[in-house]
Amino acid sequence: MGRFWFSDEFGPFLFKTDANGVVLGPEIGIPGVFAPQNPFRGDTPPNLRSSGGLEGLAISPDGKTLYPLLEGVVAGDPANTLRLYAFDVDSETFAPGYWLYPLTGGVAIGDLTAIDDNRFLVIERDNRRGPAAQVKQIFSIDRREFDEVDGQRILRKSLLVDLLDIRDPLDLDGDGSTAFRFPFSAIEAVAIVDPFHLVVANDNNYPFNATRRAGVPDNTEFILLRVDRPLVDVPEPAMGLALLGLGALGLSVGLRRRV
Repeated sequence: MGRFWFSDEFGPFLFKTDANGVVLGPEIGIPGVFAPQNPFRGDTPPNLRSSGGLEGLAISPDGKTLYPLLEGVVAGDPANTLRLYAFDVDSETFAPGYWLYPLTGGVAIGDLTAIDDNRFLVIERDNRRGPAAQVKQIFSIDRREFDEVDGQRILRKSLLVDLLDIRDPLDLDGDGSTAFRFPFSAIEAVAIVDPFHLVVANDNNYPFNATRRAGVPDNTEFILLRVDRPLVDVPEPAMGLALLGLGALGLSVGLRRRV
């Protein structure tokens, strides 16, 4: 019972498995997009950098549409733009065309999560960590809202959370500051808990990154964020949670996996 869809960075490909992890059918490539490692490109030159494939993969609430988002720029596309596709689960085909997500400071995206049928959350980041980190942000986008430039659909976006400047008025992490930073090089997961709360997590790249303490491999950290405005138009839940977010305070949950 159940089916799972996975995205790949080196084809890039989509592929499907059953609940036991058995792959069901061949890989599904993005039409006209080839990373250097793509085994099916033949003499076609690659037009996407290595490991620049499908870093983000969201699914619509009804489960009928996947939304794959590339991490790298396809050759010939406008600079600093990443393609967002729509993929029909039943027919296993891509819809014609795509949108372009504009990077505005980061060098990559870390995750894509659907809010509803049209809106998404995107993690945008640089590759720096610790005090050197400059861009760790969560934006909201709506596939219906874009600017058409030379026939391309350039998505508009709105900053939701700056992960390097999270309000922490109760100093929940005990560092003596009322601002909390999440300065990992790879922040690669965001999930919606309810209309006012998100969970965000890092990829610790164990054991190569040492962000919190010099010489100590990073843990995997999960933080619960409360945002000022609801993600959907429903009454605020009475959860009695401490706040951590843009216009909020912070609560760390299940914070660290000790190593």
